[in-house]
Amino acid sequence: MHHAIDSLKIRPEHLLIDGNRVKQYAGVPHTTVIKGDGIYLSIAAASILAKTYRDDYMNQLHA
Repeated sequence: MHHAIDSLKIRPEHLLIDGNRVKQYAGVPHTTVIKGDGIYLSIAAASILAKTYRDDYMNQLHA
């Protein structure tokens, strides 16, 4: 996650993170939300994108 944040062109004002364990990211406030994908649409959308990306990546590895 830290690599993804570092790659952003615009620094986020605040991070919403699904779960309750995260390594603190210096300078960016964050909120962890247990089962956040059921509460915040942005977390749900990010979860879908991540799972789709992972599925595509795994398919490429086994092609």
